[in-house]
Parts: sequence; structure tokens; C-alpha cells
Amino acid sequence: MGRVLGVIIMLLGVGTFALPAGVLASAFSEERKRRDFMLTWNLIAKVPLFSVLDAAEIAEITQLLRPVEVMANEVVFHKDDVADSMYFIVSGELEAELSHQPRRLQASEYFGELGLLYHRPRSATVIAMTRAELLELDAKDLHQLFERKPKLHDQIMQEAERRLANDRANDQADATSD
Repeated sequence: MGRVLGVIIMLLGVGTFALPAGVLASAFSEERKRRDFMLTWNLIAKVPLFSVLDAAEIAEITQLLRPVEVMANEVVFHKDDVADSMYFIVSGELEAELSHQPRRLQASEYFGELGLLYHRPRSATVIAMTRAELLELDAKDLHQLFERKPKLHDQIMQEAERRLANDRANDQADATSD
């Protein structure tokens, strides 16, 4: 009888410590997910392409993102590849090898969106200069979002047109200064 009582007390003791540990681990995991979501949300909200969106639309895009890690000197994509996704830089440094001059890309920047939006091949090769963490937005996910929200498509395309016009103006200014 004493042994049975001892085993019961031992199991209750283990359960008494295991239950709060499980609750703490679960709460820690949820808090980490919430923090990661907020960091991603803030990154997406800073992107000029998505500046016209409201909080719910940004949250919807955030749910579509997939983390990608690239190592130093790894090619993210090559010039003339099919544009099947765009990327947001969480950390690290990359370089886009453009026709006129290379461009450094750092945390909080994004790339690959124009080929995705205009269904054209990549205009540059992008290489990781350091280990980098990226968030990838797949073309099919973005286009499905556009099908559900045509107004969102129109807003993003208007912003992309403004960005293209700015890029063209900067390219012309660079060409005249050379």
C-alpha cells in the first residue's frame, strides 16, 4: 500500500511541475510567433510598393511569406530567369548585378517585384554578399491575392509604375552624369 501511494505522489509531483512547464513553453512559442509576425508586418509596411495597403491587407500578405536563408556568395536568381517570386531582406547584404552598375541591397529592402508584376524575366543577377535571411512571396500566392482583391492589384500596379518612372529618371540622370 505504501509503494502504491508513493508512486501516486511521485506522478502527481512530476505532473505538478510538467503542467506549468508546458504552459510556459506554449506561451513562449506564441509570444515568439507574435513578435516574428510584428517584425514581418513592419518590414512589409515599410515597402513603398505596399504603402497604399491597409493593415488587414498587409497582414494577409504577411501570411503568404516564406522564410529563406542564403549563404554568402550564393546566387538568389540569375538575370533572365523566370520571375516566380519577390524577396524582402530581413538581414544580410546582397548585390544586384545590373547592366549599368551593381547595387547593394540591405535589410528592410526588397527586390524581384517588377518581373513578378509585369510577367517578365529577371533584369539582374542577385548574389548574397553575406549570409542573409529573406522572406519570399511566391508569384502564384500574390496573383491569387490579386484575384480576390482586384483593387489591391490596381493600387500595387500604380505604385510599381511610379517606381519604374523613378528608376528610369535615375538611370537617365546617371547616364548624363557619366
